[in-house]
Amino acid sequence: LELDSAFRIRRVNEAWLRLVPLTDRDRGVIGYPFTEWIHSADRDQLIESLQELLNGKTERETVRFRVEGQSIWLEGIFTQQWDGGKISGIRGTLRDITIDYQQEKRIEFLAYHDELTGLPNKFSLVTDLNELIESSKNTQQRVAVIFLDLDGFNQINDSLGHKIGDRILQVFAENMKRVIPEECKIYRWAGDEFIIIMPELDNLSSRSLLQYLKSASSQPLEVDEISLHMTFSGGMSIFPQDAQDYETLINQAQKATKYSKRKLRNHVQIYAKMPSQDKNREILLIRNSLTQDIIANKIDVFYQPKIDSISGKITGMEALARWNHEGSGPVSPNVFIPIAEQMGLIVGLGQQVMKKAFSFLQLLQGKGHVLNLAVNVSQRQLFSVTFVKEIISLVKNHSLQCSDITIEITESLSVFDGENILPRLEILEEAGFKLSIDDFGTGYSSLSQLHAMPVHELKIDLSFIRRMHTKEGGRLVQAIANMARALELKSVAEGVSDIESARALKGLGVDELQGYLFSKPVSEDAFIELLENQDTRIIHSN
Repeated sequence: LELDSAFRIRRVNEAWLRLVPLTDRDRGVIGYPFTEWIHSADRDQLIESLQELLNGKTERETVRFRVEGQSIWLEGIFTQQWDGGKISGIRGTLRDITIDYQQEKRIEFLAYHDELTGLPNKFSLVTDLNELIESSKNTQQRVAVIFLDLDGFNQINDSLGHKIGDRILQVFAENMKRVIPEECKIYRWAGDEFIIIMPELDNLSSRSLLQYLKSASSQPLEVDEISLHMTFSGGMSIFPQDAQDYETLINQAQKATKYSKRKLRNHVQIYAKMPSQDKNREILLIRNSLTQDIIANKIDVFYQPKIDSISGKITGMEALARWNHEGSGPVSPNVFIPIAEQMGLIVGLGQQVMKKAFSFLQLLQGKGHVLNLAVNVSQRQLFSVTFVKEIISLVKNHSLQCSDITIEITESLSVFDGENILPRLEILEEAGFKLSIDDFGTGYSSLSQLHAMPVHELKIDLSFIRRMHTKEGGRLVQAIANMARALELKSVAEGVSDIESARALKGLGVDELQGYLFSKPVSEDAFIELLENQDTRIIHSN
């Protein structure tokens, strides 16, 4: 079709008549405002894009929109129409993309929701709980996490079949959505496990929620003309008294649920009210298992990509320890890393991570990938007499260069032990290693301290990145980025979870980005797949 400068139709082919309601044909087409046929919810965006063309700000615009009164989606590709050296109007083509649009929305839905129950999934839970914790730190509000596990669900699957089992999960999810208070949100965690989040918790809302859950468990589930009495066991943990991060909060709620299943059944156990011996028993089991698994070389290493903010390409990766406890499943690093520190296991754990990470980097280099590998080093490792000798030896044994490796130390360690740490950092820098200050902005280091240390990189703490959409948060990130440039240091932003933050950080001159927007930490095979299917459009998309 062709439009004049007032967006009236100059010319259109016969296919247009198949896209508009039949009654509109009687009004005529030529000279009629094109935008009048556009769905009111999409009209402003379309007009804005067309105006950009008329003003000469862009040469091509692609817009998706609906036709008023129709259930179809169209994609319009528009360009300028010139006459006598001036822009006289717009010409474009329209394509029916209804099926493509519906498929995209379906894929987007499944990325954040469980397909069986339609509930938000684990990925949504982590995102929502993280944001809730951050906002609650400022408001001093408590947040409750309730973990629910259906009692005897495996027997239902075995006796009635998985089809009935799936329907039970669906009906249970529907019942939960009906009975829990409006301010709460329920997620499917895995299998027959669900999680409820209650923001702004107070004693009254806590009692109310537990009462709702108790009444829900007393109601039979009606599934395909079968009436089943299903109970569930649960556990509740509370921010900030039980934990300060989402992983530990969920972990504590799971512990309380296991206690409930073991001792009570059909009950929601509050973590803080668990008997001390049971808490101590859990800790003792974790300590023993962690010792055994470190000795048995069972600590996994996952990798999170670091993205060049200009090109959008993967330029590096951070190696992160992951531990899958045989009885309890994945254990948060916020839980097992401090335990390893306390037990004097952190050196062995660190060596295991470096050996596996260096082997993986050697494999990637053999495939032609040029990447830098970042490894976290604890205070105990750094001050070990043999650390420098061992890491240099590991590098040589894997046919790597010291410059391939970035050693990350926390800002608090560099500040409070600066006098003792400086000689060791200088030795590492002379050997060729890159040195990075991790969690920058949380340790109160001074400009003079930074200037004196042989570091190459500042890694902006994720707490600043999460607040950068606020006026104060944006200024802090900008100040850190400016400081890095002034000191000729590379800047890296961690915890980047949305495209708006990525674009803002790119605009501030931050060199590398890292976070869930690009990828969570993944296994070796998954990381290789990321490398082979890199999508730089995330950075460059409009």
